Amino acid sequence: MSKFNQIQDALKEMDGGKFQKLADSYIYKKGYKNINPIGSVIGADKVKKGTPDSYIRQDNGKLVFAEHTTDQTNTAKKLKGDLEKCFDANKTGIPLSEIEEIVFCHNSGLSLTDEQSLYDLCKEKGIKIQIFGLQGISFDLYQKYPSLAQDFLGIPR
Repeated sequence: MSKFNQIQDALKEMDGGKFQKLADSYIYKKGYKNINPIGSVIGADKVKKGTPDSYIRQDNGKLVFAEHTTDQTNTAKKLKGDLEKCFDANKTGIPLSEIEEIVFCHNSGLSLTDEQSLYDLCKEKGIKIQIFGLQGISFDLYQKYPSLAQDFLGIPR
């Protein structure tokens, strides 16, 4: 089996806590700095309830929210629900005007139609969105960030 396939298989098998730590490390490598993983238990591969999973304060003072999921059955529905929670100032304590971007990481597939629907919801609110799914993350772990594949998935370089 190729390393690429090993990476994909390992990603699909990850539990939520470990995937969240990988996803935060991954988006850090992608250029999102100063990550505050408020939905992750410090020192353990466990998650805490709340929205968002992580946030990043930008230089301009605006926020980037990050949501990560390992839901394999209905990823589009889960992501849409996460997005609606991010838009809800009663859940986040943050007004919509302070959110610049929402980043999603997931370890499954998403149809083009479902992805477009998420982009359209954000566009209506004037918020950018970035979605990193199984395929894109796999390519990056294989080509650009093999240290993450080794550290989180046990797949040597």
